[in-house]
Amino acid sequence: MQADYDFLLIEHRHNELEEASALLRLVFPRARHLTPRHLDWQYRGNPDGRALACGAYRRGQLVGHVAALPLRARVNGEEHRGVALVNAAVHPEHRRRNLTIRMFFAAMDEVFRQGHRFALAVGNAISTGPLMMGFRPIAPLQAKLGFGTPARSLPVEPSFERVWSDQALRWRLASPERRYVSTVRNSRLVVTAPTGRPGIAALLHHGPDLDAFATSGGWRSPAKLWIGLDPAIDWKRSRFVDIPRWLKPSPLNLSFVDLAGRDLFPDPAQALFRAIDFDAF
Repeated sequence: MQADYDFLLIEHRHNELEEASALLRLVFPRARHLTPRHLDWQYRGNPDGRALACGAYRRGQLVGHVAALPLRARVNGEEHRGVALVNAAVHPEHRRRNLTIRMFFAAMDEVFRQGHRFALAVGNAISTGPLMMGFRPIAPLQAKLGFGTPARSLPVEPSFERVWSDQALRWRLASPERRYVSTVRNSRLVVTAPTGRPGIAALLHHGPDLDAFATSGGWRSPAKLWIGLDPAIDWKRSRFVDIPRWLKPSPLNLSFVDLAGRDLFPDPAQALFRAIDFDAF
């Protein structure tokens, strides 16, 4: 017999954030940045809207958590409001009970009521399976390691592109538990973050559209880790190579659902999704 669970939207109170942080760091022991302070910044500080977070409770104990983080994106040329699912976690003793998708549906009534058109998720090894029950896969994110920045070809009109306001971008780069460095090189802004591996920095962004966010100083890492999708990059002219699938820390599968049920869906071959667009770093 399946255990009974309560699915409740949380109010971002300190005790709720402490419970969520403890669960997330139990499920993801390497993600030490998921502190109550980080969740408070992530859930309450987002200029695009406060997160809608749902908890699964069993006899008053938090055993599952997922949050829907508001964002804006152009999908097939039109701007829409949507949410990105983040911090999906289920206690190891309560898995295989569809809690992830049940938490998602518990939150979707409120998400849709607030006018969000779509939901986006980057599924890992644990969450990809449950998410496929409600989402359509766009593509696995590419993961490459190399030097410098990728070479770009002719501009492409993306079928999906996250829209960052100045205010939202400043918030994104102001995480209390993470460090970012942004510098201008050859008239292009480069945003990097440490990966925890010596000599390797994560390349979050490289482009001309964020010049106001350039800073100085920071670390210098010869190798760069690039994760995402970008149809405008010419990989043949770039000093990057694919990371073998067996070396990836986790599969990262970008998935999408049209909450209005009208078949809004980006062309996978033209989708633009950078590391700055989600919370891997």
